Amino acid sequence: MNDQEPITNIGERIRQLRRTADLTQLELAETINRDVVLIIQLEAGELDPMVGDLIRIAKATNVSLAEFFSGVEIY
Repeated sequence: MNDQEPITNIGERIRQLRRTADLTQLELAETINRDVVLIIQLEAGELDPMVGDLIRIAKATNVSLAEFFSGVEIY
C-alpha cells in the first residue's frame, strides 16, 4: 500500500485510471462499447458498475483487476 489516501469510491478510481491512460470519457466509452453517460455517472459515483464493465475498463486502461482495486477501500 502506498502513502496516499485510500480511494473510497470506485468512480474516483475509474477517473484516475482513465486519466493515467490519457483517455477522455468519450474515448473510454467507445473503447468499452458503452455510452459516455455511463462513464460520467460511474465517475460521479451515481451508479455502481457491473462486473463486466469493470473488466472492460481495466482492460481499456491496461491494468489487471487486482491493480484496479489496489488502494481502493470500499465500505
